[in-house]
Amino acid sequence: MGLRSSSEITSKPIGIFDSGVGGLTVVRAVMRELPNESIVYFGDTARVPYGNKSTATIRRFAAEIVELLIKEGVKLIVIACNTVASNAREYLMDNYSVKFVDVIAPTVEAAIKVTKGKIGVIGTKATVGSGCYMRLIKKLAPNVEVIQKPTPLLVPFIEERHYNHTLDMLLEDYLRELRDAEIDTLLLGCTHYPLIKERIEKVIGDEVVVIDSSYYTAKKVKAILQQHSMVNETTKPSHKFYFSDIPVDLPGLARDFLGIEIEPYLKVLG
Repeated sequence: MGLRSSSEITSKPIGIFDSGVGGLTVVRAVMRELPNESIVYFGDTARVPYGNKSTATIRRFAAEIVELLIKEGVKLIVIACNTVASNAREYLMDNYSVKFVDVIAPTVEAAIKVTKGKIGVIGTKATVGSGCYMRLIKKLAPNVEVIQKPTPLLVPFIEERHYNHTLDMLLEDYLRELRDAEIDTLLLGCTHYPLIKERIEKVIGDEVVVIDSSYYTAKKVKAILQQHSMVNETTKPSHKFYFSDIPVDLPGLARDFLGIEIEPYLKVLG
């Protein structure tokens, strides 16, 4: 059996998964950064949220999704879920030979590059409580001060599309502590938050650099594909969007997160 051709490898899709729809912001960023790449997305909408699950359960769910994506022939998998990245990344890397990128490391690396010494982190209660961003920042830059703030109501507001004055007031309340602490960099520790990045920037102030996890994750994906000569430069992309449940509001949410219409397919796991 001969070696696979370069075009056969480069034309393989990128797999991206999340516990719900938030990972679609990463899909959008990857599409912008790598317009020729095909993408297979899986959102585990039937079992969301993952944040209240045990580590063993999160690993089992993640393994089921990874095996689905491998069967789809992906060349790289993006863990577009903070909970999976903080609880199952090493487990997945130890058990599967496919290349992985997660949303935590690229975001932290970007924040460390620009900070003057004080980074703020916002995310869900589960993400902030896990300490995943704090630990990695302190590992890579021990002298950087880190101030974390759980912002649990932002995801419901975004998914219900309440882009209004009430959201602005909520942001004002959440970000006041970080602004008073005079952070110079704000790390968005949730894949939903890029949708309200401009509102966050307005509240936190022009002097604070806001780090968008989806943007820097897409940059990391591109760098890895370039490093391994796996960038698809020629083939027209073809995308698949799988979900373990298809709620009635999914088409509208997908349009908000992606900026395009999609045809969601039901794929039941477990």
